[in-house]
Amino acid sequence: MDSNNIQKAQDLIDSGRGDVGRNEFILNSLQNGKKLYNTDVKYLNIQTQKLDAKIALLQHNKQKPDRKSALTDEEIDKILEQQDKKNIQKRRTPMEIMPKNTIKSKIKNIFSKK
Repeated sequence: MDSNNIQKAQDLIDSGRGDVGRNEFILNSLQNGKKLYNTDVKYLNIQTQKLDAKIALLQHNKQKPDRKSALTDEEIDKILEQQDKKNIQKRRTPMEIMPKNTIKSKIKNIFSKK
């Protein structure tokens, strides 16, 4: 058995990379001691290289420091406090209320026949 190729096929299956059916066929062939077609060997090598490149890229991105936020937590808190203050002031400002007789007279004018 070719343990190197078996590991490659298993890695491809585990990662979900490539054609699932073909990966399983290759793995089963190797486990049963059958010789792989040249195209399957080439496929296995290419897919493994792509998987290795993806893993390297993910590891590289993981090592990058986190980007700094445009606003700090303190700045965000300050903005939220200012918005809360504005909302509270809006609620406290008395609304102009029309006297009842003015409202009634306007409604009468709207529905009256002229």
